[in-house]
Amino acid sequence: MGMEMIEPEVVQDNKPEGPQKNLIERFSFIFNTGVSEIKRKGAITRLNYEIKGLEREKEKHIQALGHRAWEAHVEHPDFAGVVVNLKELQIEINRLETQFGEHETQIQDIEVAKSELTEKFNQSLDQIEQQIVPHRQKIETINAEKEDNKIQIEELRSKQDYLSQQVRFHQKNIQELDLGTDAEKTSKIELEKGAIRNIFLEKSELECKIPFLMSRIEKLKISLGEETGEISRLEGEKDTAKRDFEHRMKDYNNQIHQLEDRKKQIIKQKDQLKKEMDPFLYDLGKKVEQHRVEESSFREVLSEMDELNGSVESRRQQILEAESLSRAMDRNAWTNFLVFAGSLVILFISLIYVLVR
Repeated sequence: MGMEMIEPEVVQDNKPEGPQKNLIERFSFIFNTGVSEIKRKGAITRLNYEIKGLEREKEKHIQALGHRAWEAHVEHPDFAGVVVNLKELQIEINRLETQFGEHETQIQDIEVAKSELTEKFNQSLDQIEQQIVPHRQKIETINAEKEDNKIQIEELRSKQDYLSQQVRFHQKNIQELDLGTDAEKTSKIELEKGAIRNIFLEKSELECKIPFLMSRIEKLKISLGEETGEISRLEGEKDTAKRDFEHRMKDYNNQIHQLEDRKKQIIKQKDQLKKEMDPFLYDLGKKVEQHRVEESSFREVLSEMDELNGSVESRRQQILEAESLSRAMDRNAWTNFLVFAGSLVILFISLIYVLVR
């Protein structure tokens, strides 16, 4: 930060020379005195602000010096009390870091267990699915055979209907022949009757096939039920395995959630302990600055702190000088300046009020 020197105001004879001193000279004196005092007060305010900034910067350097001294294990009889407190806090931090690492390891172990459980679950599903596949294939075969038997039955029934029509056709022919006068009607009637007998023999053979096919369909239905039941059983095993998997995964996730919460608590505790270390580190930094222990190791930081101290001292000296000049000024002239300035302000406000109205 740049430092501007406060120039002392020009020493003037503050007492009037007598009645001959005119009004203009008096006004000029009062004005110069007021302006000079305002400048000094502004400079003092600025210097105090700069000093606060420098002191904040110095505090950062002291804190950094304390950290470096603590990490470097600097020893000195005067540091003993501070170091004891820092060691106690550091031991607690180390213990928390160990716990944190243990929780990390536990989480990793659980993640591995989750991966193994997932792999085992998928393998189990694959095995059950492989067992289901043959039963599904068997069901397809059974359904295909059922459909084939149904088709055969329909074909046989259609043929039965056709044969019944043929029987009615031959019966009609017999009736017509019997009522007719054909000389050969007897032999023809016998031929028609023979044809009917042959048709009945064929129908009887068909009627024997249909019950067999119906029985076969019923057996296929039983087999279909068995295959479907087996698939349902295996699907039940899949559902049971899924519920067990979800339950165990939920337990694992709950464990991980609890461990993550503990990790967050540890982080908060560590942050709190580090905050508790800060004042002790600050004290350690001040003691290192005071005793200049192992100065060569901290020369850079100490040099910067010395420079900051010099800047602060320089500004405080300027403030003292400004305050001395303020004490030495003509108090009547300063009072008159304030009255005059206040009057101008009141006049300005009054004018604004009148104009606004």
